[in-house]
Amino acid sequence: LENFLTTNMLEPGSRFFSEEEISSQLEVSRPTVNRAINILIKNDYLKRVRGKGTIVQKLKGVSLVLMSSLLSFGEMIDKIGRNDRTGLLDRNQQNSSVSVSSALGINPGDAVIHLKRLRFIDDKPLIVVDSYLPFSRFSKLLEIDENRFVTDLYSLMRECFDLEIVRAEREVMAGRMSLMDAKLLQVELWEPCFRMKGVAYDADGQAVENFDARISGTDCVLKSSIERPPGYFS
Repeated sequence: LENFLTTNMLEPGSRFFSEEEISSQLEVSRPTVNRAINILIKNDYLKRVRGKGTIVQKLKGVSLVLMSSLLSFGEMIDKIGRNDRTGLLDRNQQNSSVSVSSALGINPGDAVIHLKRLRFIDDKPLIVVDSYLPFSRFSKLLEIDENRFVTDLYSLMRECFDLEIVRAEREVMAGRMSLMDAKLLQVELWEPCFRMKGVAYDADGQAVENFDARISGTDCVLKSSIERPPGYFS
């Protein structure tokens, strides 16, 4: 049903199929259809209107332009004109794992700062991100007032460390949510999830941040704009 709604471009405000119609067409029980409809209502695909039945809503997906330009989550959200805020869920000092130390170019077990943040777009939680930064350079992050983390991390790095992020390597894959992530994003455990992992670098080529973000696949689309240079085939 979700796939049908997202691919058939139904007119917002039009009446959706009744539970009886869906049950008959898909040969599933009415209680199963009812549960599916309730999930679609929760995720803003549909709404119930007294006297009209179940109505199609205008989809409110967020297009994330993250693969063709160096934009942080906050910069990207500002660019598309949406409201966002960040909640700092946790910050601590810990010993780096093998994968984190390799990404940051430090020794396994070296101290790192761990930040866990939850990003909201239009007051809806859409992104959970774990960031790891070398403790030797950024220990001050443990002392900064937590209210300052409502801003974008790259902006905070400029303000507190006079440091500019100039390059990032990113990879995106389909992922499964943990139970904790599903609760934070307020979605069902089985709903789709993008997982974006990568490393951000400063002007000296030193790794600043190793990040692991889980992005709600229900409400987000990853976009990219790619061009060939003139005369490519000449």
